[in-house]
Amino acid sequence: MKKKLLKAISFFILGIIFLPIFCFSYAPEPTHKVLTLKTIELYNKFFDPDLTQKEVSQIIEGSVKEDTPPRWINHFYDPQTGLG
Repeated sequence: MKKKLLKAISFFILGIIFLPIFCFSYAPEPTHKVLTLKTIELYNKFFDPDLTQKEVSQIIEGSVKEDTPPRWINHFYDPQTGLG
């Protein structure tokens, strides 16, 4: 009986420690902003004409807004199959 109780408490504590609620490393706004900026840098490096500052800000705004409801439903939308 003591062993079962100890096992249950251990699983409970481990469950709390590893809850994904406490993971903040993938906040959408800064992640999408940085990825988009890096993509624009690569684009401007290899293609002419370079994107203007206005175009850059519009692209960043669009990439950040992709995770606002209900847009995130189609985040992984495949137009060939029609599946999300």
